Amino acid sequence: MLTARSGRSALAYRFKNLGYEFDRNQVDELYQQFLNVADAKKKYRIVT
Repeated sequence: MLTARSGRSALAYRFKNLGYEFDRNQVDELYQQFLNVADAKKKYRIVT
């Protein structure tokens, strides 16, 4: 489970396990979007 306290590396690692790879800039953008959702929900689960 990823939370608002999960870091960029944790997010990138989870995406990689799901078969997605992003460069550093893409991870930064995804992380900002993730934080916005995670802050609103407090918990966010990426489901396969």
